[in-house]
Order: sequence, then C-alpha cells, then structure tokens
Amino acid sequence: MHSQTIELTPADQPAHLVLPLLAKLYAAPEDPSPQARQVSACLGHSDAAVRQTAMLVLARCGPAGVAPLEALLAPDRSPAERAAAAACLGCMGVAAAAAAAALGRCLEAQDDSLRANATFALGRLGPEAVPVLRPLLVSSDGKIATAALEALGRIGPSAASAAGDIRALLTHEDLLLQTAAAGCLTQVDPADPDGLQRLAAALARPEVPVRAEAARRLGELTTAAAGALPDLIHCLEDEAPAVRAAAALALVRVKAEAVEAVASLCGLLGDADPAVLVNAALALGTIGAPAAAAAASLSALQGHPDQQVAQMAAAALSHIVPKSR
Repeated sequence: MHSQTIELTPADQPAHLVLPLLAKLYAAPEDPSPQARQVSACLGHSDAAVRQTAMLVLARCGPAGVAPLEALLAPDRSPAERAAAAACLGCMGVAAAAAAAALGRCLEAQDDSLRANATFALGRLGPEAVPVLRPLLVSSDGKIATAALEALGRIGPSAASAAGDIRALLTHEDLLLQTAAAGCLTQVDPADPDGLQRLAAALARPEVPVRAEAARRLGELTTAAAGALPDLIHCLEDEAPAVRAAAALALVRVKAEAVEAVASLCGLLGDADPAVLVNAALALGTIGAPAAAAAASLSALQGHPDQQVAQMAAAALSHIVPKSR
C-alpha cells in the first residue's frame, strides 16, 4: 500500500507539499492507478514541475491514465504540454491505444517536438494506430506523410495492411518522401526486397539530402539492411559531410562488428566536419577491439576544440583499448 496519498485538491496545496507525494508515487513499485483521479487533478496545478511529474505518474497508471493525458493533447494546450503528454502516452505503449486518434491529429501540428513525440507514441500503439495513420499518408504536407511513415515503420509487420498505401509513395514526386516510404516498406513487409533495393539505389542519387536520408533509413533497418553494407562503406568517401556522417552511423547499426569498415572509418578521423568525426568515433567505438588501428588518431582527437568530438573520441578509445584494472 502507498504510505501517502493526495487527499486535498492539488490546486489548493503548495508545490513543495504536492511534488514529494507525486515523486513517491512515481518511484514506488506499487501500481499508482488507484490514485489516478487525484493525480489527474494535479495537471491543473500552477507549478510546472507538479504538472510534469503528474504526467509521469499517469503514464504508470495504465488505462486509468490515458484519458487525462489525452486531454492534454487538445489544440488549446501549449505545444510543450502537448509534446510531454504525447511522450508519456508513448511510454504506455498499447495501453494508450484509445488515444490513437488524438495523437494522429498531433501529426498535423506545426511544432516539431510535438510531431516527433506523437510519431513515437503512435509507433508504440501497435495495430490500433494503423487506421489513424493510413489517411495521413496522402497528406499534401510532406512532414505529415513522413511522420505517418515513421510510425508505421515502428509498428512493423503488424502494419501490413498499409503496405499498398506505402508502395504508392515509392513514386511520389518528393524524393525524400520516396526514401522514407522505401524504408517503411522494408520494416512493414520484410519479404519485399523493393524497399531495400530502392534505398541502396538512393545512395547514388545526385541530391545530397536524398543520399543522407537513404543512409539514415538504412541504419534504422539495422541487420535487415546487411546487403547494403558495401554501399554504406562506399558512402564514407562521399563528397558531402552530411552523407559521410550518416553513413558512419548507419553502418554500425546495420552491423555492429563491421570490421570491413575500419579502414574507411579511420580515414574519416581527419575530417574537417565535427559531425563526421563524432559519428566515425562512435562507429569505431562500437566495433571495439577490432578497430585498434584507430587508437592513435582517437587519442589525438581527445584534444579537439569541439567538446563533443573530444568526448566521443575518449569514449570510443575506452571501448577499443579498455583500461586495465
């Protein structure tokens, strides 16, 4: 049983009294759903920390927490509040299926964080979200259609009923949308080789954003994109930094022990672009001991003026040459 409960109207209580009670409910191993009504009342508190903690508790309340979180998705709420509620619903997974329609409307919002969190949530809802997502694939707004593809891809084979709609986008005039559709098709229908073939072909397109997006999408496919590994390695020598960076990250997601890429990745450690350096170091660190040839260059990068580069180089080095105890 919970040692403390929220008995008074939360709006009448100071934040310093309400917040510790909510924190205990959030951290306790017991199911907090019996107090979902009281926690929901905290969503109207004047203190932002109270409201945010209440959302986190509701995300642990199962079906009892869905309706109050869904109410926060309303258009009259702030984008930050809507985005936080969408993230909490996403953490609930299939238990939040009743909020699918409201989350689908959030994909049409202009706020990028809200759209991203709603996409994440819809992808976690499973098949229940598919009927909401399919109509969005024909949106004239490429961002909305792309978000729907992202969510369907995360649902995977359970979204097979949308495969025909996804295939229709493979010939869309928007090349980035084509690329997103190819990646989604491979996730939804792994037996169809068309999506993977189109992504591999997109790596050779003349448009830099398309090549970079194709590399990113291949990385999302992880081991399913193993056949494209040689193409990704070739992209490490691409003239565009964005493509080199995307390929470096993608190839170790496709094959964590991509020993055949070590030489090319080592070559990137002299790159002038910080994003390329960060992703190359990350990739080499993921490969681990077989990337020992990169140790000297990574050691030198620990003194790089870009803090993220220096930190990633140090982290990669610790995985390649572990310190003896």
